[in-house]
Amino acid sequence: MDRFRPFLRSETLVFLVLWLGLMLVGRTQLFRDPGTFWHTRVGQQILETGTFPIQDTFSFTRHGERWIAYHWLGEVGMAVVHDALGWDGLLLLLASALAALYAWVFWRLRRSGFHPLLAAVLVALVLAASVHNWHVRPHMATLFGMAITYGVLIDIDASRKPLAYLLGLIPLFVLWANVHGGVLGGWATLCLVGLGWLTAFVVRLPTPLRGYRDILILTSAIIGCGLALVVTPYGVEGIEFWLRILSLDLGRIIQEHGPLRWLEPTGLAVLSVAVVYLLTLAGILPDWPRMTWIVPLLWLWQAYERNRHAPLFAIVALLAVAEMMPWTRWAAYLKGRGSDLLRPEAVAESDWRAAVVPAVVVLFSLLVLGAGLRIPVVGRDWVREDPRHWPVGLLPKLVELKSHDNEAESDEAVRLFNDMLYGGYLIYHVPRLRVFIDDRCELYGQKFLEEYAEAESRHPEQIDEWSDQWQFHYALTRRGSRFDEYLQAQSRRWEKLDEDEAAVLFRRKAP
Repeated sequence: MDRFRPFLRSETLVFLVLWLGLMLVGRTQLFRDPGTFWHTRVGQQILETGTFPIQDTFSFTRHGERWIAYHWLGEVGMAVVHDALGWDGLLLLLASALAALYAWVFWRLRRSGFHPLLAAVLVALVLAASVHNWHVRPHMATLFGMAITYGVLIDIDASRKPLAYLLGLIPLFVLWANVHGGVLGGWATLCLVGLGWLTAFVVRLPTPLRGYRDILILTSAIIGCGLALVVTPYGVEGIEFWLRILSLDLGRIIQEHGPLRWLEPTGLAVLSVAVVYLLTLAGILPDWPRMTWIVPLLWLWQAYERNRHAPLFAIVALLAVAEMMPWTRWAAYLKGRGSDLLRPEAVAESDWRAAVVPAVVVLFSLLVLGAGLRIPVVGRDWVREDPRHWPVGLLPKLVELKSHDNEAESDEAVRLFNDMLYGGYLIYHVPRLRVFIDDRCELYGQKFLEEYAEAESRHPEQIDEWSDQWQFHYALTRRGSRFDEYLQAQSRRWEKLDEDEAAVLFRRKAP
């Protein structure tokens, strides 16, 4: 049995547990965001036309206005995987990547001497602070990009890697910039650490910079990664669109853009990670902390501002804790007590054999999917669109509406008022419908989004004015929403065509 032990290390078990859990729960929970669907459709459109979008073609309220697919590479990647292996392929890809990422974080804790049980508890805490923002969307690339970038910075700060490794971040940033705009956060983190290193060099504090050659390497890396942000089909405009999103006040409209609510489960998990991090940092004082060790403070502030940043804070905080803890007074105290919870002298070295079993599991799953076998967990048709969340039962009726609106011009797109949640779902499933709104917030702008939020929460009668203005005759609303209640009560003007567990479809009666 000893010869098999290197293949079943603790980080291998962590990968397998996370992977299986994500494959089981993720079949519905990772597909609850409308962005999953419209991002995939945009990728398919790019592959079909061979061009990059420059205007909106999905809505009737902004049809023809300037809009660019600045996440184009992530969208094309999603489309390629989807067209080859369906939603099951995207689930397998994300579950495997996430399991590998957090198994790597677990290994870094073990490398610092953390007991496996303590390391597992800390990883579980970070997962609890992160899962609310896990969706099959290009934004997940920022979680991986941030972890890699921060890991490199930490290793350079600890003298485990030479400063030249920073130059290797440039191609990463080129790739990242074409997948998701969160690359701006990665560049900001690099700039912050670089500025700290330069300051420490000037005032003669500990720093990985040893001379002017190192300063040249650092400067080149920062400039190169900054230039990488515009190495996209849209150049500077891609950054402008991303900054436009960040400038919008979306907390009232989209949950993930709202501030953290500390007393809710996610907020409590983030607060717990913050306490662990701050206590670890306090254990360093009064010694001067390394520059990389204070980076999580930036992301804690960002997580407070918008809860979508909580996973970024959680992972950089845990990476920092793994690096700091052996240097704290708490580690000295535990060592003096003979505790096994933290033993920096018992370093867990890396071993490539730990990745063999995970690789075999993922490869087997790919083969099963490629063969089209319907096996639970790893086979085809495992992913399920939750009928309590999406209007799955209404799709046949919605497809019929494509030509129902005008029999003489059956190719004309039908305008449909929709709950914002359903916009991306409809863009994918009924592409010849034109939607009223979706979650491409930079397209619709602050004023229109606020008008929609006000109507959704307090003035659903606004739908009648919109119907007159935009000439739509159908409405798809969430069951029990204010729009649903209003239209149900307006039987003289609106009639119910159909309903399912999630939604109700209405048609406006002719005057």
